[in-house]
Amino acid sequence: MAEKLFGGLTQLMVSTLPQARLLTLLGDCRKKQIMAITEDKRSKSPDSKFLSDKMGTESVGKGGLQYAGGKTDNQDIKAKEKEFVKTYISDLSKEATVVDRKMSSLRQVWPQILTEMVYSAVIDMQDRKTYMKQCMDDFEKG
Repeated sequence: MAEKLFGGLTQLMVSTLPQARLLTLLGDCRKKQIMAITEDKRSKSPDSKFLSDKMGTESVGKGGLQYAGGKTDNQDIKAKEKEFVKTYISDLSKEATVVDRKMSSLRQVWPQILTEMVYSAVIDMQDRKTYMKQCMDDFEKG
């Protein structure tokens, strides 16, 4: 499921992020492994520096993201991105609906809660000496 949702995003990330940024996203252990693989490939390839850097970047990106789907065309990537966006927006709207319901419930109950809190505080403070002693005991306990 994750590959289905994030495959296009992975491909986009590998192709657009610079190698330095990809390396910062990796952990130290994984970073050392990827750098060793990259150096091995560079030493084996007598091609130009540009080709070597491109190959290293590609290797770092694919290794760091753990999933890089096969070659996909641009339309397939766009379709996956659209599907991801629809799912994401749908989940956000559901979450917003739940939050709105909770807020409306809180607005209805809040006056009663506030009244009870004030009433409780006034009752506790009626005898000021007892209240101060209780506060000091609570403070000393911790």
